[in-house]
Amino acid sequence: RMEAVATVVGNLSTDGEDFRLVANVPSRESGKFEDLALKITGAVSAKLLKSKKVQIVGEYRNGEIVLQSAETVKADTPDAAEMKTIGRVFRSHVHRERTPDGKPAFGYGTLVNGPRDAGSFYRYVAFSPLSESLAGSAVRGAIVQLFGRLRLGRPFTDKAGETRRNIEVIADDGLTKVLRAPADPFAGMELSTPELDAPEEASDEPGF
Repeated sequence: RMEAVATVVGNLSTDGEDFRLVANVPSRESGKFEDLALKITGAVSAKLLKSKKVQIVGEYRNGEIVLQSAETVKADTPDAAEMKTIGRVFRSHVHRERTPDGKPAFGYGTLVNGPRDAGSFYRYVAFSPLSESLAGSAVRGAIVQLFGRLRLGRPFTDKAGETRRNIEVIADDGLTKVLRAPADPFAGMELSTPELDAPEEASDEPGF
């Protein structure tokens, strides 16, 4: 099974009957840090809710974490949001030689994790030299191990007229790699999901 495991450090709270974890993460739009709120599914102890800062580990699915473990961490522990998954490339890696303002080269692509008709989609950004190494191998259908930090993408308006924001992964150079050569099971398939509804040009300038 291609499980996506997230490790997030932040502030735990309740939202009605739901639990949510808020971590301050990078934002592509502003180049600064903004709050990323993730829904937590699973039993959370009352003691943990009283903690100023917690670390949650669980399966990550499009803005939701299915709880596997949780613990209190020191109040001054920096917020963090990381994810590791193995998925199949849905949109091939596109390498950009240089950003418009001359900053280091980068590239981006999209992985799908799980069954093709009910999977979760993860848009990632990689910087050189990782981006260059993925350019020829992370093509549609390839199996890729993706590890990196979560960040908020730019807002966009979906086909229903609603404003959404993708959650992107900034790929780690040492732990992101292609595991298996391409075998494209997506031929002729079209999906409409929030993660793919954003205009393609939204990935052209990743922010730093």
